[in-house]
Amino acid sequence: MPRVCPVCHRESTVESDFCPACGAPMDEHVLNGQAKAAARAQEQPPMKWHKFLTWFILPVSLIMAVVGLIGAWQDLQGFDAALFKPEYVSMVRLTMQLSLIVEMALIPLSALAMFFMWKMKWTGVRLVLMIYAIQLIYALIGLGMLLRMGADPLEAAVSVFTAICILALTWIYYRKRKKLFE
Repeated sequence: MPRVCPVCHRESTVESDFCPACGAPMDEHVLNGQAKAAARAQEQPPMKWHKFLTWFILPVSLIMAVVGLIGAWQDLQGFDAALFKPEYVSMVRLTMQLSLIVEMALIPLSALAMFFMWKMKWTGVRLVLMIYAIQLIYALIGLGMLLRMGADPLEAAVSVFTAICILALTWIYYRKRKKLFE
C-alpha cells in the first residue's frame, strides 16, 4: 500500500520512515514534533550574556571578593586613626567593617550563583540579582559617607549608577528568559 509524504505529497511504496524524494519523516506525528521543536528553538532568545556571566563574570567576582576580603581585613588591621579628622574616624572604621562584611557575604553568594547558573536554575538568577543588589546598597552607603564627609563623590556616584544599570539590565535579560530555567 503506497504511503503519501506529508511534506512533498509524493507516493512511496518503499517501507521507510523517511520519504525517498525529500527526506522528510513519513509519520505525521514525527513531523509535527519536529516542527514544534523548531518553533520552540526559534522562540527562545539567545543565551550569550548568560554564558558570559556564568563562565567569566561570576568566577571573576568570586576571585575579587576573596581579594577584597583580604584587602579589607588588612585595611582594618592597619587602621591609623591619626590619618583622619577626629569626627570622621568612627565613620571610616565603620566603612571598613562594612566592606569586610560585604566581601564575606559575596564569596558564598558568588559560589552558589555559579553552581545554580550552571544547572540552569532560577535560584542562580536570584542569587546574581542579590549580589548586584548588595553591591548597589554598598555603593549607596559609600556615596552617603563621602557626601557626609564633604569628599568628592564622583567615583561613588559612578559606582551607584553602574550598579543600578547592571541590576536593571540583568533583571530584564533574565525576565525574558525565565521559561528556560527550571
